[in-house]
Amino acid sequence: MIPFEVVWTANAQDAVSELPREVGARIIRKVKAASADPFRYFERLKGGPGWRLRVGDYRVVADLLAAESRIVVHDVGHRKNVYG
Repeated sequence: MIPFEVVWTANAQDAVSELPREVGARIIRKVKAASADPFRYFERLKGGPGWRLRVGDYRVVADLLAAESRIVVHDVGHRKNVYG
């Protein structure tokens, strides 16, 4: 399977840059690894469109565009703050 292209929005880039360096690097590695088979790693959000990826206590909120083979990352944050 060809990996999906990962596109980070400006909001997601800012959120990752504000995290501790090792946490940000871990999130980026996890998203890159998940791009090989995103429907295996991402879970649907309840109550709305979009998908989430769990990375420890942090969550990645994204859209999975299967027709375009693209993951659009919209937000990254701690699990207690990211969904609000």
